[in-house]
Amino acid sequence: MRRQPILICILCIAHWLFSQPATPYLNLIPNPSFEELTAIPQEWFYTGAHFTQCSNHWNSPTSASPDLYGPRLNVPRHWREKGFGKMYAKDGSYCAGITMYGCDNGKPHCREYIQVLLDEPLVPGQLYEMTLWVAHLDGSLWAGNLGGYFSEDKISEIGASLLEKDPQVLWKDAIVVKEGSWLRLQKTFSAEVDARYLTIGNFFPDDRTTTSGESFLNYAYYYLDDVSVHKIDPILTRDTSTLVPDPVETNRFYALNNIYFDYDESTLLPASYHELNKLLKVMREHPDWLIQIHGHTDIFGDAVYNQHLSVQRARAVVNYLIKYGIEPRRVTYVGHGSQQPIASNAKEAGRQMNRRVEFKIIVPSTVEY
Repeated sequence: MRRQPILICILCIAHWLFSQPATPYLNLIPNPSFEELTAIPQEWFYTGAHFTQCSNHWNSPTSASPDLYGPRLNVPRHWREKGFGKMYAKDGSYCAGITMYGCDNGKPHCREYIQVLLDEPLVPGQLYEMTLWVAHLDGSLWAGNLGGYFSEDKISEIGASLLEKDPQVLWKDAIVVKEGSWLRLQKTFSAEVDARYLTIGNFFPDDRTTTSGESFLNYAYYYLDDVSVHKIDPILTRDTSTLVPDPVETNRFYALNNIYFDYDESTLLPASYHELNKLLKVMREHPDWLIQIHGHTDIFGDAVYNQHLSVQRARAVVNYLIKYGIEPRRVTYVGHGSQQPIASNAKEAGRQMNRRVEFKIIVPSTVEY
């Protein structure tokens, strides 16, 4: 009988532990709520350098001037009369602010962006969630196309104009926020490359940006706070294996073992990004290499159709490489349909081996067409 109270205690502790919410994964954004400062902002920002000098970890990737609001900031009267600086931070004392629309109406710095170095690079194929809180400058337009662009390299532009990028995270519709309130935005995305930087802003021109609302200002302005990027289960580990072991051989086929497509489709699935990122890495490490991508199918289906599908899948791999900076002259592709099996098509295991993508390092005289 003496053991019963101990057993009850153990059961109660176990119940408490399992009833607690799961610990969220690490936020990859340093200084997510702009509270860490390298200098206290006291004057209105007129260049991107002003923002960069004050906000720890964050910077302006262009010469346009995102704003950093806090208790000691002196907003010039003619801007204060338009409502700037009246919004309080969601948490803590500081928040950022950017202009998202108004180039066609001639507003100076009509596109402003903020950029941050992530605490760790993204893992290709990993699913992430990005969240941020936004508030709206009352009297300005509501606008859409707020996006998050993840890049491998830091963006540093001399000018103050539009950055034309393809953001992986995008809130396309006009963002309507109640006056004086903060709104939480959330999106999930799958990382394609091991990006190290996040840039936030509107990467589209005015004529491709949705706006709404009645305003006395002909531009759109939003406040930003509490930015978060974190992994979502299942968690992938970073793959450090190599595609091309020493010694390197030209005109030898190397397998791309983890390239995935939907059934009967040529669109790359996110699970392919691990392998493709390794191929990107070796192409960048060897700028003199030319490679050729070879696509194959199993024997099932019409031969002409399989030939076409194998070409489209090989082309999809080439397009991915070009998208991330590989010169088009360095990559060619060819499809073989079901004509070059490496295993029997009698069983599914063999057919799966035959549905493959390979590459070889070539010299110009051996390119196949």
